[in-house]
Amino acid sequence: ISSDRIAVVFFVDWQTGSVTAESDLQAKFFDYALYEILPKHPTYLFYGGDHIQGYNYKHHPIENTRMGLIAADIQKEFVRSMIIHGIEGLPKASINNLQLVGIVPGNHEWNSGATWPGVIHCEHIKSAFEIAFLQAGIKTFGVDPKIKIKLYESATDKKGHHFKHWVGQE
Repeated sequence: ISSDRIAVVFFVDWQTGSVTAESDLQAKFFDYALYEILPKHPTYLFYGGDHIQGYNYKHHPIENTRMGLIAADIQKEFVRSMIIHGIEGLPKASINNLQLVGIVPGNHEWNSGATWPGVIHCEHIKSAFEIAFLQAGIKTFGVDPKIKIKLYESATDKKGHHFKHWVGQE
């Protein structure tokens, strides 16, 4: 492996709060990315949408009551907590291999509450990484941050009109 290669890890369709979500496997994959891949390679993490189940289906509260994660805010807090607790034990050398956290909303985020551009649908993920890195003494904002955290919430056409999209490009 050449020294300039970068590992790209995708977290997509977690749908936290759904009866079909596999939270234990999500945590295991997140743990694998952080403790097996990150220490060995410069890494990009991409959160590719549908992190939460949200209010995408009208029968969601009935179907998923036993999960205890009915409200979108509680689903977001679950994801946020998983990220913070997953990172808190990482050695600083491993964290320094993280080059980018890219966050893209999916239709479950867009359909859960606010549906117009300009509203941040994935702030819970961004803030989770900022908190975890702040606790580790890693700079993520201001001039020349060590780790970039980017939200790809909406795009703009040539006339300046916003539209929703599901693309993060680096």
